Amino acid sequence: MSKYIKKWKIEQEKLIRQYPIFSLFEMESSSALDEHKKGSFVYLDCPNWVNVIALTSDEELVLVEQYRHGIRDITLEIPGGLCDEGESILETGIRELAEETGYVGSRAELIGTVQPNPAYQNNLCHTIVVYDVEKKYQQDLDEHEEIQVHLHRLDYVDQLVREGKIQNSMVISALYFFHNIQKNKSN
Repeated sequence: MSKYIKKWKIEQEKLIRQYPIFSLFEMESSSALDEHKKGSFVYLDCPNWVNVIALTSDEELVLVEQYRHGIRDITLEIPGGLCDEGESILETGIRELAEETGYVGSRAELIGTVQPNPAYQNNLCHTIVVYDVEKKYQQDLDEHEEIQVHLHRLDYVDQLVREGKIQNSMVISALYFFHNIQKNKSN
């Protein structure tokens, strides 16, 4: 990284409000390079997230359709959710896949990690892939979840992104990681 950019000094920090899925903090910070640069900043303290690329043995991708309050619309995404305290990334992904879809698989692996929005969030979003998934259970949805499960052929998913049917940036980054591991396996 740059030898010219330094971390800012946090002078003061306070909890503004706590919500079920994140806490809002405010902090006073100052530049380590220029003592005249100071400011008040907010950030969301969020648990880490896990997204799941779930593939059937027929190379179909498990997708979930659900209403998202932030954009007030229905989205097409891959399964995923928040990491529970003390739960590993793989455990979270496997649990979320089973809860949201009823699907379970033969093996899982971590394939990538991104920072969802480091300008005001402090969490990471991990992507795992679960292979040879099969529907074994009924959905076990959270109180406010309403999810419709879809299977799409893997070679059709890029078209769903191009057509704007998949727009969630975390899903698109997960698909990017998966595309790269597929490309590396074929080389």
